[in-house]
Amino acid sequence: MFDRLTRGALAFVVLFGIGTLPRAWNLWHYPLDMGFDAIGNWDYIAMLMKDWRLPAPGEGWSTAHPPFFYGCAAIIGRLMGATDREVIARTVIAMCSLLGLAAIAAVACYVRDSTRDAGPRPWIASALLLFLPVHVYMSAMLGEEMLLTALVTFAVIGLAREVGRPALERSTFARPFLLGALAGLGLLTKLSAALAIAAGTAVLVAE
Repeated sequence: MFDRLTRGALAFVVLFGIGTLPRAWNLWHYPLDMGFDAIGNWDYIAMLMKDWRLPAPGEGWSTAHPPFFYGCAAIIGRLMGATDREVIARTVIAMCSLLGLAAIAAVACYVRDSTRDAGPRPWIASALLLFLPVHVYMSAMLGEEMLLTALVTFAVIGLAREVGRPALERSTFARPFLLGALAGLGLLTKLSAALAIAAGTAVLVAE
């Protein structure tokens, strides 16, 4: 039993290691200005780093976007004490990419835990997301997509786990509050999180 679990854990480490390689390469070699809205996104971050003033929606290319990602990036830049755009931007990209990898791991764990005999399903789930082209190339860009992916994934997986519990074992406050907070932060990151929130609300209403 131990040997099987050890082999499975090592195999997942290898799989995630391979999936991390192209992301690490892109982190250092992908041109910052080639990302979707990258220039406008950096301008928004720089505005917040300068005086923490929330800009008007029409003040810049990206200033109509929800502010959570940009605020977090500005905080990271301030905490680092860095003034170099590339250092700050690549640090933010790396942290968001790590969150994206953590979200993939959460999906794999849920697939494993929710099936009595999971077989290769956790592997397939991990591989499909690790090597999904859009996930790979968006992880190299200075944008809110990876943060959004992580927040929404954690909220959806948490909801699925909660709904799967027996009624008497469900939380009445703590876990619903946490899941709602994650979903809300997702909405403050990008408005497309509303689709996941609507789906989660439909599940709860059906319950």
